[in-house]
Amino acid sequence: MKFKQTQMQNLKYPLTTVAFSTLISIFLPKLSLNNFNHSHVNVLFDSPQALALDMSTPFPYQLDKPDWVQTLPSKLKEISGITYWQGALLLCIQDETGRIYAYNFKKERITVEFPFAGSGDYEDIAWVDPVLYVLRSDGDLYQIKGLAEFDTQIQKFENFLGQEQDTEGLGFDKTRQELLIAGKGDAFNADLGSNAKEVYRFSLQQEELLSQTRFTIKQEELRKLDPDAKTFKPSGIARNPKDGNFYILSGASQSLLVLDDQGAIVHLLDLDKDLFPQAESICFDEEAHLFIATEASGKKPRLARFSYR
Repeated sequence: MKFKQTQMQNLKYPLTTVAFSTLISIFLPKLSLNNFNHSHVNVLFDSPQALALDMSTPFPYQLDKPDWVQTLPSKLKEISGITYWQGALLLCIQDETGRIYAYNFKKERITVEFPFAGSGDYEDIAWVDPVLYVLRSDGDLYQIKGLAEFDTQIQKFENFLGQEQDTEGLGFDKTRQELLIAGKGDAFNADLGSNAKEVYRFSLQQEELLSQTRFTIKQEELRKLDPDAKTFKPSGIARNPKDGNFYILSGASQSLLVLDDQGAIVHLLDLDKDLFPQAESICFDEEAHLFIATEASGKKPRLARFSYR
């Protein structure tokens, strides 16, 4: 099997508005494919009719009652990734241009933006203090340094994932110190079939790709829970800092899948089609407020926040 070699570039871009108040320094783990294999996480089902498998665990958000909903600036009409940074700031990416946007949800405007690469299909972003990661749909990852000095240095890392995996979700598991990459396309393990989706994991401590995938999502198992469930294609992933569960978003099926640490399904919920015509990105702040952003998709791009109950 032939894999792409890691490539790194040093680029310099000035900030286009004002400097971030905190230096973002990044160390991106190198990827290792030694003894790479896949594991399928067993999923338990209590009731084929229930959307929440463990009925004793109520869903902690009222998705029909957001704290607020904001229309995002036109620059974010193709918003594809969000991550909480600090205060009232989210860092955002959109999938057409290689720019990072700092969006202030109290002022409802972009306060800072800067380029990090040329045009491309950028799908998600993750802040791991003081590290920032950007994911492209072909699996390439970017690291950015030197923002506070107006002298940004960008490195691009290629890995074994390709366009066939169509990677769209990037999250951080603080407990395990791992990055999680959710594939919307074909599973890297072709034996799983075309309907399976995988979530890959990277150890930040070992600086390598681990031998087992984090989660495997099989459509037939979701349909045991909901026979009418549309094909689930992950577009975002984030770990809730309060309950420890993993929230995986699917813009294609307009649904939200919640897994516990062992991969068992806790909830499978439908999203409001009017509020989220194409939900592409998800994140939490330190107080477990849930943020979901949706692309314009014929309307206007929106950002909604929900409080943990």
